[in-house]
Amino acid sequence: MPRTFPVSLPSPARIRGWRLAFVVLLGTRFVGCAGALDLQRVGAVHLDPGSHIDPIAPTRPEPSGGLFGSESFDPAVLSPHAVLGTAVGSRLAHPHEIVACFRRWAGESARVQIADYATCYEGRPLVRVVITSEANLARIDAIKSSLARLADPRGLTDADADADADADAERLAQATPLVAWLGYSIHGDEVSGADASLLVGYELAAGRGGAVESLLDNVLVIVDPVMNPDGRARMVGMVEQSRGAVGNLDYASMHRGWWPRGRGNHYLFDMNRDWFAGVAPETRGRWAAHLEWHPQLVVDAHEMGATDTYLFYPLSDPKNTHISPSVFAWQHRFAAKHAEAFDARGWAYYTREWADGWYPGYTDSWASLNGSIGMLYEQASTRGQALKRPSGRVVTYAETVLAQAMSSASDLTTLANNRVEVLRDYYRGRKETLGSKRAFVFVPGRAPDRERDFLAAMMRQGAEVFEASDAFRARGVVASMGGSKSHRSFPKGTYVILDGQPQGRLVRAVLGFDPRIPDDMVRREREDLERRGRSKLYDVT
Repeated sequence: MPRTFPVSLPSPARIRGWRLAFVVLLGTRFVGCAGALDLQRVGAVHLDPGSHIDPIAPTRPEPSGGLFGSESFDPAVLSPHAVLGTAVGSRLAHPHEIVACFRRWAGESARVQIADYATCYEGRPLVRVVITSEANLARIDAIKSSLARLADPRGLTDADADADADADAERLAQATPLVAWLGYSIHGDEVSGADASLLVGYELAAGRGGAVESLLDNVLVIVDPVMNPDGRARMVGMVEQSRGAVGNLDYASMHRGWWPRGRGNHYLFDMNRDWFAGVAPETRGRWAAHLEWHPQLVVDAHEMGATDTYLFYPLSDPKNTHISPSVFAWQHRFAAKHAEAFDARGWAYYTREWADGWYPGYTDSWASLNGSIGMLYEQASTRGQALKRPSGRVVTYAETVLAQAMSSASDLTTLANNRVEVLRDYYRGRKETLGSKRAFVFVPGRAPDRERDFLAAMMRQGAEVFEASDAFRARGVVASMGGSKSHRSFPKGTYVILDGQPQGRLVRAVLGFDPRIPDDMVRREREDLERRGRSKLYDVT
């Protein structure tokens, strides 16, 4: 629709009887000048100023039929549009607004429970929201007990007899719902994930018909909507303060914020590197929540460079060798369905080109070492407004939010459709570590404060730590800095962390002395470094 701009008319003598003159602009091309127009004759309609649509304004992101094909929505559950006063994705939602939506839904929907699991340095609550069927909520303690037994196979019937333990595990797998943990925006300046949590949470809380009700019979969905509220609040403030009244399509414009942006928490600590160290209170709260619920799927929603498209797992090389092979196999199966969902909408994406799981302190790698299927999303960031890609295509923020939400919906659907098989593999992955007789042995005394923090961190992650009540002698001892002895004596008070425990994969990944990248990966890494000056490893770790 062309825009009209009024202009100053020349003197009556010069317009020679024209009663109306205006300039019509289409882009920058002059179209014409009209005189003596009869508006009724040409069918002109008076424009309502409120009907003007800015061509780069975000559109409403909700897809037709919802994320799960819901046929209707419970009218008792207020939509996020109604709570926020604007469509999801039309602007950046503040952390307190996102939490307020979920608290409201917990009061309006019988499917939703909410609880705080931590408080960040600036006093904001971090919440975990459980969304599932009413029937599952009514037996929530029994479900958690069943999942705990699968997570620790030693608690199954006659666990020393493999056949009996496996039969007991099979009964639990047939009868127990899965748990999916959806974590959004652990980097506070990677904003679309937290807004996407509103689309996912609302339809799970209020959707009727379609696939949503069957999904909630099979899955307990735990939404962690704002993993870094301090960082997000800082970033939202920067965007609001620096953006102009007229949208700027330049991806490098001021709306990106300025240092330190919002990646880290209050102390600028990157919490997506903190999962085995547990420096931040947010991380320690998530440790406890994950050990309480034992999720089988953990989603980690991020953003990347503005001119990119969309990346999702399976991860690239080098893969952490302590992660169960079944987790890698499931990543491929989830990715295939994820690709189908994006292909159906003509959305660009890629996979496996970068983002490895070598370092055990990422959200997804830590979760995978716990037996979950860790899935990473990386959406090209627009920082809450529209931008123009090098191709010339204008991308709105609402589109990025919708892509994040559709990714979560795809993975939840795949999880629900493979409930029993996923639970079987989860049990096997936890059981496989139990046969080892090795142990990590730690003699205390040099730095008591650091020793105490180290032991506390390991135990908070579910690792079992023992203290020797007497001196003992061990065989086949390997020193942390190299060398080995056939026998070595250790004093009373020595700490022992067994390799053969349910958390054995995490223990090995964190405490192993000399992790080795496979030789073929080392060759490729050296070629990339020498020929292109770049590394395939995502982090210096």
